[in-house]
Amino acid sequence: MNAAGVSRIIGASVGLILGLLALGPGLQRGFLLSYDMVFVPREPFSASLPGLAPPRAVPSDLVIAVASRALPADIGQKAVLLWIFVLACSGAAALPDREPLGR
Repeated sequence: MNAAGVSRIIGASVGLILGLLALGPGLQRGFLLSYDMVFVPREPFSASLPGLAPPRAVPSDLVIAVASRALPADIGQKAVLLWIFVLACSGAAALPDREPLGR
């Protein structure tokens, strides 16, 4: 494995740890009802999901509607929140490989 792959794995691991620390008690079962991230137990499919009506949050609502059929929506919400931390940290870890600081 090259250095870029290792740094991304380390970045993803750091992101997961930071996400677990930041969310802490919020990882218990149930919905987190704060800010703009609103999940419902079973999001209905509607014309707005694929973008056929005025969108609210397309395509994320479509992804959540499909995911809520496979696993409980509150668990999906926690997975999305953790995934945000993992992607952010792994992306930040990949930046120095593409753009060194000395250039």
